[in-house]
Order: sequence, then structure tokens, then C-alpha cells
Amino acid sequence: MSIGSGVIVTVALHEIDSSPDAETGSECDNKSLKYCNCAVTAMITMPSNEESPQTNVATDNYSYFTAEEIVGPAPAEIDTRISEVLIEKGYTVEHATAIQEILNTIGIESIAIENMTGKPEEGVNCVISFPNGYTARDRRFNFTTEDGVLFWAGFLDEDLYDTDQGGYIQNYSDVHVPEKDVTSAEFAALITHAEPAIKAYLNYPDTANFKQLSYRVGRSDNLYQLSGSVQVQNGFGVKDTINFSVWFEKDGTKFQITAIVMDGVRVY
Repeated sequence: MSIGSGVIVTVALHEIDSSPDAETGSECDNKSLKYCNCAVTAMITMPSNEESPQTNVATDNYSYFTAEEIVGPAPAEIDTRISEVLIEKGYTVEHATAIQEILNTIGIESIAIENMTGKPEEGVNCVISFPNGYTARDRRFNFTTEDGVLFWAGFLDEDLYDTDQGGYIQNYSDVHVPEKDVTSAEFAALITHAEPAIKAYLNYPDTANFKQLSYRVGRSDNLYQLSGSVQVQNGFGVKDTINFSVWFEKDGTKFQITAIVMDGVRVY
């Protein structure tokens, strides 16, 4: 039962000690009586929560604290995502928070560390990470620390931060990430263009046997590279395998050959 300010409680007193040293605390006290039965109505004043803020009367035995009132929404959370990851890997709080400040400046909001080449707080350590929720390998970026202090960060072939160049250089998002996707139709078209181009440089093109499973393709925006191998005979009928690469530039829907290399020799 909760007791607040100004609550009247009825107390039944069954035995009153009338000895000189006793404190009866009752208007029914009669020094000639050792025992008496009487009902005493006493005013017991309990401090309210307003009068004594340090005292909370729990209304639920399972509760561990009492909120006087809902003040409002909680303040915005302070971002610690990067520093938490770094501390878990072994960086000190001081170094981890300093690294987060630099990475936030260059547009990195979160990281998932793939690999480290050294120890966080000893010597040079290159940290390879996936930033901002990316999982594609061509989105990875690197930063390097010495004795826990970041001095360089980069993405692809671009510098993002370098203490030797004054610190901040550019944002992660400023670096152009080329298109890499190649459709099956584009792949087939590249092979169709490449094989007759390779045959044109063979001494005995009729003996050419292109290994279909050897083809590999790469793309950087409108530039494509198709690599493969072909088995071919020489004038003595001896068979050998030649490795080749053909570079293309795409203009609209058309592919134009820009270079051909056969066994390390550029022939076009």
C-alpha cells in the first residue's frame, strides 16, 4: 500500500507499559493502569515525493527505478560505429576516435574490416575495409596507421587523406567507380568480334580451336577486355596454345577493337 502525505492510519494498541521510563505516545495513557485496551487514531505524516525527491515509493516490486514523469524523447545517439570496430580490433580509445573523425571527414560513415597487415598499436598497419555498408570488392578502401595514428587513406588509385599532402584531399564519394557489369549478350558479342580478329594474325587460321571455357571478360565503363586462348598448328603440324587479349571500346551498341595482344606481343 502506498502512503502519501496526510494519510490517517488507525492503530490498535493492545498493551501499554505505564512504567516511568516508558513512552506511551497515547492520549489514553492512565498511569494507574498497567494494561488497557483502547483504539488510538493517530495522524502519521509521510513526506510526499514532491517534498522528498530522493524517496520513491515503488508501486511494482519488480521495478528498479521510478520515473517522476516523461521528460521527452532521448537525445540523438552520438555515432560511434567506426571507433567501436577499431577498439574491438585493438586500437586505443584515443586512436580509434581520432581515426573515426578523419574517416567521417572523407565520407566514411561505417566500416567492416576485411584484413589488417599488422598490429593496431605497433608499427605500420594497413587496414582493408568495406565502407558504408558496401560488400562488393571494388568498393573496398584502405587506410594506414603508424603506432595507432592514421596517416593515409585511399580508394582505388585515389588518395583520400594524406598527412604529407596536408591531410584531407577528397571524399570517398568523389572517386568515380567505373561500371563493371557485363551482360551475357555483350559477352557473346565480344567473342564474336574477337575470334575472327585473332584468326587474321594466325599463319594457319583453319587449324584454330578456341577454348570456350578459357574466356574471361572485364569492363571499365565503356572499355572492355576479352581474354582467352586458342590451340593452333604451325607449318609442321605441331600444335600449341596461344593466349590472347582483345580490348574494345563500346560506342552505343557497337564494339570497336582498340588493341590485340598475343602471347605478350601487341599485334594491333
